[in-house]
Amino acid sequence: MSPGDFMNDPQLSIEEMQAAVVEAHHKRKTVAAHAEGNPGIKYAILAGVDSIEHGFYVNDEDIRLMLERGTYLTPTLLAETLIPEFGKNILPDWELKKAADALDDTFENLSVAFEKGIKFTCGTDAGSPFNGYDKTPFEFELLTKLGMTPFEAYQCSTINSAKLCQIDDEYGILEEGKVADFIVLDSNPLEDVKAVQQLDKQVFQKAIRQY
Repeated sequence: MSPGDFMNDPQLSIEEMQAAVVEAHHKRKTVAAHAEGNPGIKYAILAGVDSIEHGFYVNDEDIRLMLERGTYLTPTLLAETLIPEFGKNILPDWELKKAADALDDTFENLSVAFEKGIKFTCGTDAGSPFNGYDKTPFEFELLTKLGMTPFEAYQCSTINSAKLCQIDDEYGILEEGKVADFIVLDSNPLEDVKAVQQLDKQVFQKAIRQY
């Protein structure tokens, strides 16, 4: 998001990240790394992070390492899509170009990662331009463009995210003894991934309706 930074610029060494990862894991914390390109993605995996955020330029070597280590991938397809779609004449040209240039590569690279068995979670990079938390339901539609079924896309924000965050003993799936967080929709989201975009959906947290 700054003119002098590029997706293939590493900002931390493996050793620097490894020190942070070791200390975080001592406290049983999950570690995520903001990594869009290489060598940053590879460095973060080798440092032992639990999740790669963005991962636009994940390659075959990265995928192999992630499968070996159980590293998750948290794409933010919505953020990258919205910038070139709505940013013309609002955002700087260099920022638009960065997002637009990477967009096609992103879908191609992440499709390969999903096909090869990488575990995905749902992330939106909310707070980036034009991207508030109200946009999150649209991320699932984009995830299906990677080859996921709607069911697999929803799992990114339920069971997969709960496992990554080490809270799957309480969250991630509706079953006896776990927290009842869920939404109620008018139409079947397994038949139409856009169903979750319903504006007046009912939202329940701990089985209590919030709105």
